[in-house]
Amino acid sequence: MYANLGLLDAALSHLFAVGGFARLNYAYLFVNAAIMVPSAAATVVALRASAGDPARAHAALRRWAVLGGVAGAVAVTAVGLLFAWAPAAAVIDRAIGWDVSAQTGVLILWSAPFAGLRLANTIGRQSQVAADPRGLLAWDLGGIAGRALILGFGAGLVGLIASPIGLAFAEVVQLGAWWRGPRRKGE
Repeated sequence: MYANLGLLDAALSHLFAVGGFARLNYAYLFVNAAIMVPSAAATVVALRASAGDPARAHAALRRWAVLGGVAGAVAVTAVGLLFAWAPAAAVIDRAIGWDVSAQTGVLILWSAPFAGLRLANTIGRQSQVAADPRGLLAWDLGGIAGRALILGFGAGLVGLIASPIGLAFAEVVQLGAWWRGPRRKGE
């Protein structure tokens, strides 16, 4: 459920202007590419940091989550700014064969907060995954519900930008699953 928040865009794609869902998919392709290597590194760091004393492990995960979140947001911002820089945009558009930079650059920039929060959650959730993965369910459902509302109402007001705003909201909600520390079943 956590990994497939993008399915909501598909379910509500009828709310977007014609071609909007395709634009989102292209934008998220570049967003995910920007955070792919940091995400892989974050998983390794999280697994190593979560070994040993749970309190110390959680403190280490929180520190790494903040650092990873900043790195993810910076990486996606750099990609978005690259798409806004005319010389780079011309090379990218020529290589792809259409004006992808003009169609997706703003969406990529709006996705930077989501990308940073996603990377932070990728790292920070590890202690909760180890303690009680079912404890994530309520937070994930809450994030998806909030995102659905933002997407449903926001698509008519701000267009495609509602998607990255909704994704960032879902990630903020999901911070609650692990920020204070892992909860065991029954807590």
